[in-house]
Amino acid sequence: MAEARRRGNTVRMALETLLATSLEPPAADQPSRRALVLMGGGARTAYQVGVLRALARMLGEDAPFPFHIVLGTSAGALNAAYLGSRAGDGCSAFDQLGAFWSRLRSHHVNRLSAWLPYRPVEVLALQPSASLDELALKHVQELPAGTRDTLAGLGALETRRHGAGSAAALASYLLFEPGVVHALMRLGDIDAQQREGELRAFFGAAQHDDAPVAVR
Repeated sequence: MAEARRRGNTVRMALETLLATSLEPPAADQPSRRALVLMGGGARTAYQVGVLRALARMLGEDAPFPFHIVLGTSAGALNAAYLGSRAGDGCSAFDQLGAFWSRLRSHHVNRLSAWLPYRPVEVLALQPSASLDELALKHVQELPAGTRDTLAGLGALETRRHGAGSAAALASYLLFEPGVVHALMRLGDIDAQQREGELRAFFGAAQHDDAPVAVR
């Protein structure tokens, strides 16, 4: 539930209400707004620059900046900050961002390691052995009807192969229902058991030493 204050009163709003309201068409007299949302991803966010440079060629280098709102996370936030500072230059801001990325090198980004007292660390990475998107799609009927209808409208419940991807992944982030939560915990348990030797070695324990602590 979310809370909104209106004229001194607290109004409680369910997730379905928030999603439905955000999808409502704007009023006829309300000017439309375009937003550019840039996700993170380290060096992979250079892909965003390629898309934006292509957009600039389509609209024309002299065209005004086409977005009213620019936001991003992680490396995408760096792109957003750069574009925000160059928005007055119109679509040429996209080529300027491309020039910045063309000059960038790994040692520019990672140079902190030269003077910070970092030390080597051992890393053990565990990844799900099954697709979390597909697992979530098996439990979509557990979602409240309003949320399920919204996801269906966004294509997030598409089960065909070409429908997989970020849209389908949305369902896996919103499913907090018992069926999928327990399925995820079971999958994590199985994956950890399959790598028991690596886990015990990582934590400095012998393969058959002390019994594991029971968590209830």
